[in-house]
Amino acid sequence: MHKIIMWFFNNLNNIGQTLSLICSFYIMTTVIYWLESIFKAQWNWLNFIKPSMDALLNFANNIFPFSFALGGNNLDGKFIVAMVLLMCLMVVLRFLLEGINNFRDSYENMHIAHKKAIEKEFNRNLKNNVIVHEQQIFEYMILIHTRLQKKFINSKDKFNVPDLNNSMNDILYKKTNIHFEDFEGGFLYRFSDFNKIDNILDILFKIKKSSSPLDYAICVQAGDNIAQLKKLAHLQGFGKIIFCADTLLRYKCNKSHAFGTESVGIFHGNDSSIEVHEFREIL
Repeated sequence: MHKIIMWFFNNLNNIGQTLSLICSFYIMTTVIYWLESIFKAQWNWLNFIKPSMDALLNFANNIFPFSFALGGNNLDGKFIVAMVLLMCLMVVLRFLLEGINNFRDSYENMHIAHKKAIEKEFNRNLKNNVIVHEQQIFEYMILIHTRLQKKFINSKDKFNVPDLNNSMNDILYKKTNIHFEDFEGGFLYRFSDFNKIDNILDILFKIKKSSSPLDYAICVQAGDNIAQLKKLAHLQGFGKIIFCADTLLRYKCNKSHAFGTESVGIFHGNDSSIEVHEFREIL
């Protein structure tokens, strides 16, 4: 419908411009026709326009017939009346064109405002639908890999890494009452309430900052996308708690956010790419 209305406006403008040009042309030919009459000449190239000119001049003469003498010649005033009529018509056309253009601009502004309102409403509904969908995701997974911190590598015989891992897992069990699963050489924890993930993150950050000689690579994945969790684990993000963009979207749908997030980067694999972020403590 919008295209039809704009087509209508554009054609009205084109018609008005064309009529204005025709009026200008007739004013010019009226002057030439008048000169031909004054000088008693015969310009054949005017013959194509004379029938319509004669009709116009007769109409002008019927409206206001007059003549005047100039230099001993009696001049017919219908040519002047015709030119005045044509100029008045041009003025009217200019006002009409200006009105049409103003009305078209007003219509376009209303159309744009209406379109923006529809888009805003659509985006609001889309956002609400996304939030509702995301808030239906409760389960999430945390995968932890450990290794000795680099400063202890040369003295690794002094540390029993399995015992250190058991100590870490015992702490997590006491805090969460969740048993781990062995997965991809690490420890996989499954949780059932993403809305309370800040409590779990608080525990993980305390473990990271503990005096343990272990270094931790912690991956968080909302839902049950185990393949994406594997991709995160392969990045070996030691010293970080990392997650993908879908988990970030789910985290933003929580009512509270005790931790900040920061982009790590986009990592390209053989079959796909993942956008990685990390949790940060808010100081």
